[in-house]
Amino acid sequence: MLFKVAERYKRQKVYMVLDNVRFHHAKGLKPILERYSHRIELVFLPPYSPDLNPIERVWWLMRKKVTHNRWVKTMEERVDEF
Repeated sequence: MLFKVAERYKRQKVYMVLDNVRFHHAKGLKPILERYSHRIELVFLPPYSPDLNPIERVWWLMRKKVTHNRWVKTMEERVDEF
């Protein structure tokens, strides 16, 4: 993805906001980030801050819809509700 962003925004500075999932800190990213460090800057959200990461609200609502106050006979019914 970094390659695509770098190619797409060749003349602009890009700030990518990321959560702290482990693979966002992978060793394999270092050479890529060094290559594009003048154009791409990674900004990490603070740990345990779902309020700053909007997708966390979506996951919470989906989980609540599927798991709270619902009785189903089979797992297939559960999957169909989702």
